[in-house]
Parts: sequence; structure tokens; C-alpha cells
Amino acid sequence: MQVETVADATPADMSEYVRAEPKRRGASGEMPYQLTVRRGFGAFAVLFGSQFFIGILVSVLFEFVGVAYDIPSLASQNMPLVMAMSLGLSSLVTYLWVRADMGRFGPTFASQIGLRPSRLDRGQTVVLILGVFLMTRVLAGLYATALEGGMPGSMPRGGAEQIFDQAAATGAAAATILMFLLASFVAPIIEEVVFRGYLQSALRRRIPAWSAITVAALVFAAIHGSLILLPLYFIIGAGLGYVYERTASIYAAIGLHMLNNVIFSIFVVAGWA
Repeated sequence: MQVETVADATPADMSEYVRAEPKRRGASGEMPYQLTVRRGFGAFAVLFGSQFFIGILVSVLFEFVGVAYDIPSLASQNMPLVMAMSLGLSSLVTYLWVRADMGRFGPTFASQIGLRPSRLDRGQTVVLILGVFLMTRVLAGLYATALEGGMPGSMPRGGAEQIFDQAAATGAAAATILMFLLASFVAPIIEEVVFRGYLQSALRRRIPAWSAITVAALVFAAIHGSLILLPLYFIIGAGLGYVYERTASIYAAIGLHMLNNVIFSIFVVAGWA
């Protein structure tokens, strides 16, 4: 209906408007849901909170089994496996929460959290992913080198590295394999949906692109390691956010995250990190 006001509309214009209105509003007749900042931080709370509480529950379960079978400190002896299981189960909880949101808020919600093809062609997307990967690795390497020069002793270790280290120290092959699969393939999917799909997308509606990328990257970095390692993880998070902003597709960010984590996991397991 190409008119300035309803008063200027002809009966034919109004009929066209009435026919088009259900398509604009959706099958229920209501306006499509719009992703909010509160919902964005809610996704983060589901991921982080479920990981925390499931970790406690799994530890208690191990201790209960240990008492039942007269195996003292069973949870402590299998801490890498406990942590890997809590990561896997919390990822499952977050996935189910996202699926519930998609069913609740309708077909437009998936595209709001980036579940759509890249707006760049395939070649451009691959070049972008590889370029950002190399740039973030160079910047992260420079920071790590500066950190090593200014700190005596060994480098601090991130959360995933600590799990790998404990698994290697205890000879827990199952925990190592499980953690490798989770870190390389599961975590990139869940974390990108949460930090870029939900959080960055929600912030992008209220603040400029680089501000949204920065906030999402800071939250991403805060849960990955110590305060000393925060700049390193921030660099990686900002790179992921930039790829998402350029492509408008969470699949591109997941591809970059998987590339980063597969190489990282291989280096840690092989003892090259």
C-alpha cells in the first residue's frame, strides 16, 4: 500500500494491506519476536549456570559411587572426566534451550541468531575465515611472547588446557578423547550460538557493531581463563565477532572457531603448546 496515511487509502489499498498483514505478523497474528539484550545474556546464563551446577552434580554422583564401592575420592581421581562430562551435558542443556526458543518464537527467530547462509559467497567466506584466523593467531602469539618475557616460570593455562593437562597426568585416555571432541566440535557450535548468535546479535540492535563485538568478546574471554589470559581470549573472541558481523552467519563463525580449536587441541594433546 503506497500511501502516506490510512486516510489517503482507497478500498483497494486497504484490501491489499489486510491480505499482507498476516504474512508480516506471522501465522499467530502477532508481530514476530525480536531478540532482546536480556535474552542474549539469558543464553549466556543458561550455558554458564548449567555447566556450574552439572559439574557439582556429576562430582557428587562420582563420590556417591565411590562410597558405594569403597573407592575413596573417586571424583578427585577422575576430575578431568568429571569436567569433560559437565561441559558435554551443559552443551546439551543449552542446545535444548535454543531449540525451545526456536519453537517458541517462530521461524524468524533462527535468522535473528545467525542461523542463515553467509551474505558473502563461499570463496569470500573461506578467505575471510583464514585471514582472521591468521591475524588472531599472530596477535595472540605476540601477546603470549610478551607475557612469557615479563613473567618468570611457566605460562598460565586456560580452562581447557588444564583439563587436558590433568587427563595426561592421570593417564585418563577416555577424558582426553572426550575433551578433544568437545573442545574441537561441540564447544564451537554452542559457544558461537550463545556469544555471537544471541549476545552479539542482541547488543547489535542497541549499540554500534564494534561495541557489540567488544562486549560479546569480553564476556567470551571472561569464562575461558585467568585474568592474565583475558586479552588473549579477547583477541580470539573479537575475531569471531568480526567474522559474524561481516557474514551475518553463525556458520562462518563456527567454522573459524572449529579451525582454531582443532589446531589448539592437537597442539595441547601433542605437548607442543
